[in-house]
Amino acid sequence: MVDNEKKIARKVLNLLQASDLDPDDPMLSEAAASASAPHSNIAPQDNLRSSTSLAIETLRESIADRAAPSSTKALHRAAIASAERWLNARS
Repeated sequence: MVDNEKKIARKVLNLLQASDLDPDDPMLSEAAASASAPHSNIAPQDNLRSSTSLAIETLRESIADRAAPSSTKALHRAAIASAERWLNARS
């Protein structure tokens, strides 16, 4: 269970790091979907996963709203930091 969750957390982190912060960025969309969709073999109450999902959604909203680049970059860093915490907790 932890190994699968670790793989997902790593995938989300890698996708976030590779994203280009474009409204139609497929990597950001995939990161959001992976972080938000609990799988049957993962505990449904995972605060780190939920925090990462929320951080990604906040980032996506910022991009969609055409927020200031400095704000979007700060939200991007926050989403990456959240994904790192999630991954480190599973390592």
